[in-house]
Amino acid sequence: MRTALITAATIAVTLPPLSASAATATVVSGNGAVVEFAQISDDGCVVTTGQLVLLRNAAGADRPEGVLAVATQVDTCDPDDFGNGFGGVAALPFTANGLAAAHTAGTVVLDGWNGGQLTIDLDLTWTGTGRVTTQASRFRGEGTFDFQVSSSRAATLAGHLDVDGAPAELDGALLIRGVAGTILR
Repeated sequence: MRTALITAATIAVTLPPLSASAATATVVSGNGAVVEFAQISDDGCVVTTGQLVLLRNAAGADRPEGVLAVATQVDTCDPDDFGNGFGGVAALPFTANGLAAAHTAGTVVLDGWNGGQLTIDLDLTWTGTGRVTTQASRFRGEGTFDFQVSSSRAATLAGHLDVDGAPAELDGALLIRGVAGTILR
């Protein structure tokens, strides 16, 4: 499954009056890269799956940039194990060149909702391949206008991603770019 999580910086601006009342616009814009990962323990019981997202925010230093990772882990051999969810963010150094390429390297520690941690060590380079896909939507309600435009491009990967010291399989690599916003009046 290829899903692009597009999250980025927020800019709030006040527009000139559109009618009798002033309007406020909030715009979110950025680009980055996505990859899904999976790992099965040597005994075949513990299954870890997740998604890693590299984000570059267009609005500057007021929003964090870096790597966001989420994962689930379940011991399929234990009927009493209902699994655990994990999440973490790290401000790793990276490069992102629109839908052409991206690179990052470092460590992301994911904290578990039910306790525990996962450690992801990575050194990945995304290189865009093929055509760009664009999606757009807009919604006009009473006193509000919402819009979203996102683009993605399949990517090849070079490098590695390890979960707790063991290599993970990678799939669904994408380069992403998007803008979304709301105008209220």
